[in-house]
Amino acid sequence: MRATPGVAGPADGPLCRPRDRAEALAGRLILAALLITALIAAPATWRSVHGSTLEDIGHESASLRKVEATLSADVTASGYDGAGGRTGQVPGSAVIDDGTGQPETTMVWTDPGGQKGDRVTAWLDSSGEPVHPPRSPDEAAGAAWTATAGVLVLLGMAAAVARSLLRRVMIRTALPGWHREWERVARDWSR
Repeated sequence: MRATPGVAGPADGPLCRPRDRAEALAGRLILAALLITALIAAPATWRSVHGSTLEDIGHESASLRKVEATLSADVTASGYDGAGGRTGQVPGSAVIDDGTGQPETTMVWTDPGGQKGDRVTAWLDSSGEPVHPPRSPDEAAGAAWTATAGVLVLLGMAAAVARSLLRRVMIRTALPGWHREWERVARDWSR
């Protein structure tokens, strides 16, 4: 590269061999290939993951039934270690009337801070067991962004490995020539 127009830089200097120019060109080609691949792979990954996650959420939501429940005890987050819950959801005891005419007291997932007697929304699976609320479309977008970031990181790592391997191969193939040149000039150099 040239720092100042008209002034030779490292790639244009008298000590720069054609092999050095080829290595610099290959490095630029690897970077260009990375950018083109990223421009294609990032949106494709986002669309694919977002679409499939939304489809999964749709299937999940279709198999769930929303019912009203009445809390049978105050709901607090204290003493809850977070196991099995979604962000912000804690288990609480509630009475559910699932349409059978026989109210049932069971554990439901709800927001902390509810008082005994509060009405809450509960979700039941096909067997009538309480389950977590269905995921939101925001979770699909989050999964898509995470997958896209992962793909971009992997592409960057692949480019770094490719550049490193290219440099290693170029140096290994150049060593015999450098050795011959040194043998030729070593006598004059050490005088």
